[in-house]
Amino acid sequence: MTEEDEKKAQEEAEGEKTQADAKKSEDEAKAAETEKAGGTEGENPIIKAEKVLEEIKKENDRKESLIKRDEDLTAKKMLGGVTQAGQEPAKKVETPKEYKDRVMSGKL
Repeated sequence: MTEEDEKKAQEEAEGEKTQADAKKSEDEAKAAETEKAGGTEGENPIIKAEKVLEEIKKENDRKESLIKRDEDLTAKKMLGGVTQAGQEPAKKVETPKEYKDRVMSGKL
């Protein structure tokens, strides 16, 4: 029975280690999230606002360049036109009235 008791004690110790590791990982994740969100919790709100403002300005500049690029592409498409080169012409389907007119006129 002593071997069984030792095994149980060892399993419990391993379980406690895993829980401690999980808690440590949770704490590290929370710290990383806090840092990503704008620094430490006691940071000056003005500094946070300035950081957010800087991020917003960067994002607006990026969006502005994307809009300009989209406008350029749209202009090129409009000015480029459409060509039939390399395409097969669409075949016209003859209506019964057109067939009758063609046959009656003798243009076969």
